[in-house]
Amino acid sequence: MDNEMLDKIGKQIELLSLKVDIIYHKLTHTESFS
Repeated sequence: MDNEMLDKIGKQIELLSLKVDIIYHKLTHTESFS
């Protein structure tokens, strides 16, 4: 594996964790309001 591949994978993982974070916050917020 070269650095460019690792860089791309790292960025994809960052985006994925960001999306999971947003979804998690939305779920917790809607649950607390209901």
